[in-house]
Amino acid sequence: MAERARGSAKRTRAKRKANGHNGGPYLGNDIPDELRQRHLEAIEQAEAAVERARAPFKTAQARARAAYKLAEDDGLHIDGLRDARKLSKRDRLDVLARYQETGHCLRLMKSPLAMQLELFRTPSWPEPVSANLAGYRAGKMGLAFEVDCPHPPGSEQYIVYKAGFDTAQQELQEQLLER
Repeated sequence: MAERARGSAKRTRAKRKANGHNGGPYLGNDIPDELRQRHLEAIEQAEAAVERARAPFKTAQARARAAYKLAEDDGLHIDGLRDARKLSKRDRLDVLARYQETGHCLRLMKSPLAMQLELFRTPSWPEPVSANLAGYRAGKMGLAFEVDCPHPPGSEQYIVYKAGFDTAQQELQEQLLER
């Protein structure tokens, strides 16, 4: 079935190419020179822009490689550093869910990572952190703060819950503005 789909896609492209100016190098002698000239100029400008951007990119890339090499020479585990940088840019709840699921699966597999080293044990946070995380979760889910906050107004947990809720709401607003 996949072969049939690929074959029909090739035929469709061939039909499209045969129509209009893209009829192939030997069939399109009726193309006006002005059209060719316009495309040549546009392509030359685009390639020049790519070349102008390539030099600073290569310089920045070399600088990044040198920074990683220096960190590695100083004894840092580069893969761990890269993982930490990627995780810090992700949504906290996604990271937490992935971390917890990894731990659950490793415990089911009776892996030494979970059983002996306890790398993926479920974290136990003090109450203020738990309130912040609960507020963050509520804010991410779009719940109503006034209705869903379990803490009495004015308490420390209430303030921390509100901070987590507001952080999640701010992140959601930034995501909507990016689109």
